[in-house]
Amino acid sequence: MPYGIESRSTTRGTQIEIETIPGPHTTGVNAHWGERIPRNDLVERIKIAYPNIPLQNSTGFDVIWHQADGTSREQGIQDELEVGKLLIETVIKSNGWKPEEVAGLFIGSGVPIADDPRYQDYARTLGGMVGMRQDAHFDNMYAACASGGHQLINALTREDMQGEKVVVAGLEGISFLTENFDPKLADSLSMEFFGNGAAAKGIIPGRTMTVLSQAHRVVRDEDEVLAAHMTYKDMMDPNGETLQSHGNTRMIVMPTPKDGMRITMEGPSTGLFFIRNTLGLVEELYKEHLERWGHFPIDFSSQHHPSETVFNNFQKRAKRLGISVPTPWVVNDGNSSAATSLIAHNRIVGELARPGNVELFVAYGAGGSFDGGVILHAGKPQTL
Repeated sequence: MPYGIESRSTTRGTQIEIETIPGPHTTGVNAHWGERIPRNDLVERIKIAYPNIPLQNSTGFDVIWHQADGTSREQGIQDELEVGKLLIETVIKSNGWKPEEVAGLFIGSGVPIADDPRYQDYARTLGGMVGMRQDAHFDNMYAACASGGHQLINALTREDMQGEKVVVAGLEGISFLTENFDPKLADSLSMEFFGNGAAAKGIIPGRTMTVLSQAHRVVRDEDEVLAAHMTYKDMMDPNGETLQSHGNTRMIVMPTPKDGMRITMEGPSTGLFFIRNTLGLVEELYKEHLERWGHFPIDFSSQHHPSETVFNNFQKRAKRLGISVPTPWVVNDGNSSAATSLIAHNRIVGELARPGNVELFVAYGAGGSFDGGVILHAGKPQTL
């Protein structure tokens, strides 16, 4: 259960919900903002927009958070910036740090505000807003739902961040893609699953958390099972590699939705794309852990929550491969893309982790990027 939840609002009056969760070493913070829409109300809204399309029996989400109808892009960006600033300030304060002590800020976003030229370097923008020093390391990852999880592993394994105070965050105003529940912009599945969310965590790589092993894969979505509008498309080479770099920013090439839409997915095909590629990555991580550290087990797993169906299907297939690790479903407030794996991580670590525990952390996203790591929490494994 969360340690504490408080409500705030932006200068525009947009509701923000902040969840602060202490872990065994440092504190994590989750946030949602916009209009809080319960599942029953969401279903009614979608039925009006898509009268002849059956909805999911269950998504695993009791609510989603969506920008209010009529919100302009400029208003949405300003809301997201205020949420990001509050999120990072809360993480720094909750961990007893000062902004000038933070050596690195790692931001993951699937739908970053990089379509506004003022904010193409999202991490540096937010770092300046919270008072971080200019020579700190600022790092962006724009890779759909994998973004925040990738940044956690990235921050933990960078040599120059070892022993330093670091903030990792996933920040996602994805309801921009499903604006006004307009069927001309998104398919019904996207309307059901996606909502605004954010998560951040204070870490000290090599002390509070240490990566024992990691795996990263880029598997291009050749069949275009999940297509989305890239807010960072002007920064990319359309003929380049699937994962590209631009300064301190890495970006995934997403398939382009047809007919001017912003996001579309093919339900079963999307799930299978994620499950098959993630299983390969997790099997690699699990086998490597047994070979190198077989004398102590993985205590729990924290994974992306794309939907309850995909999540449960993955767990069943993993068990068939002999990978059976406690993996609770803890996200009932929507798939917030880049933030979701970190939202789950904060809640699971706050509930289950103890110093010396070992975690299997898994994130994946459209495009597609697949990331995972076996993480030791604050000290020697308990079984040693």
